[in-house]
Formats: sequence, C-alpha cells, structure tokens
Amino acid sequence: SSLSKKLLERLDSLVSKDLDVLIEGENGTGKDFSVNYTLGQENYLKVQSSSFEEEINSLDKTEINHIYIDNLEDLTYRAQLIVMKLIETRKIENAGKVIEVKGRVFGSCHPGIVSKVKEKEFREELYSKLSSIKVSLPSLRERKEDILLFTKFFIDKFNSKHSKKIESISDNLEEFLLNYYWPGNVTQLEALIESQVVFTKGKTLDKRSIPKDFIENSTIKFIDKLNVIPGVSMEDYEREIIRVNLLYTGGNREKTAKILGISERTLYRKIKKFNF
Repeated sequence: SSLSKKLLERLDSLVSKDLDVLIEGENGTGKDFSVNYTLGQENYLKVQSSSFEEEINSLDKTEINHIYIDNLEDLTYRAQLIVMKLIETRKIENAGKVIEVKGRVFGSCHPGIVSKVKEKEFREELYSKLSSIKVSLPSLRERKEDILLFTKFFIDKFNSKHSKKIESISDNLEEFLLNYYWPGNVTQLEALIESQVVFTKGKTLDKRSIPKDFIENSTIKFIDKLNVIPGVSMEDYEREIIRVNLLYTGGNREKTAKILGISERTLYRKIKKFNF
C-alpha cells in the first residue's frame, strides 16, 4: 500500500542517519520491527520503561552501542530525568553507575502519551526532544489494503512452521478480515491466522472456524462503548462516536479525524459544537 511504502521509505531514510528517533503507534503496529529495520536486530539494547532503572542497574557493561526504550509512557518521573540526561550527555547515570551510549537513542510510545504530556505526567521537554524525529505507525484499520497481504504472508509463514498446506481463504473470511476493527493490529491478525492454520484440516481457511467470542467481540464490544440505545437521535450518536474516538486516540485530533474520515477542521468544529 502507499502507506506502507511511505513508512519503509521513511525508515530507509533514517538507517544511515545519526539521529535519535521516536516510534509512535498503537499496540501491535510494528514498533519493534521498525527499530530492528533501522538499527539492525542485534545492534542495540532494548529496555522496558516500566523496569528501566532495574534493568540498567543489572547491566555489567560500561558502554553500549544504541539503546531502545520501549513504551516510554511507562517511565517513572525519576526515569524520565535519567533519559533526559542520556539524550543530552550520551550517558546513563543511575545508582552510582555510568554507562556510555556510543550510538543512538530510540524510543517507542502509544499515541496516548500526548494526554500524559498534557496532564503533566510525562515531561514535555523529554517528549519534544525525542519527537523532533518521529515515525508514526498507522493502525491496521488505516491500511485495509494491507490486511490480505499480511494474511498471505502469515499463511506462508505458518504453513512452513507447522508443516501445513493452506492455499487460500474463503470469501466470508476475507470479508470478515477486511471489516474487523483490529484493536490489536498486525500482532492480533498474526495470532488469529496462526491459530486458523494450525486447526484447519483442509486447504482453505474459513470464517466458520474462527472462535465465536472473537467474532462477537468484533462488533459487540465496540457497540457497547458507543452506548447504542434505540430511540436516540443521530446527533447523540455522532457526539458519542467522536467522544469514544477522542478517548481511543488519547485526544489526538489528527488521528481521530482520520479514523472518522473527516478533516481536522470539521472535527474541531464538532468538538466546539458538542463542548468537549
């Protein structure tokens, strides 16, 4: 798709650059893949933000090449200060330990980090420093034309892994895959296709073999969030749909407008109208 092509072109442009980078996207959109693609799989240290200080303290190195800090929104306020200093000095200083970072700093985050910045839970200065070079990964529902390409790729992958001979998917499964909301994005699609490859006895994957609760969740959970009630006006539905999507994107108006299929100007006008 044009979105995927643009993404790879952007990543390609960063491979040889000596720049720190922020990778932003929902869960399952390929943040780790993007870092691997840009830095090389064995060429960096990956640290989880939720245990940043503990992981740094356990290192027995005095220098590393590149560092990738995953899920930045989970950094404690103290850890945010350490990362700020790292960006400025190329050194990690914690509990008397000093580790020199010879290369680049990569971070990943969920789009909801913007709301944390607004609420002063995440340092605006740190977010600004890292997001000067930002790669935004689109959700799977924003690139529907890729769903069937990913499906074919995963079928081939899991045919090989599990010694299966799946050749195609049924029309009803194709329709389901294209219309599902994919809250877990590519990771969720991969898990579904693997389970279907494993448990399908013939050569064609079919919607009928997908677990009932998975199919129900594709609509019921989203409808529940919308508080759909018979007799409610279209204007009330519109207000609720906009509210839910603003919550979903962490208040990101650009992403909300894309999901809703309207311009940012139209969204802004509706936000004022509904007094959000």
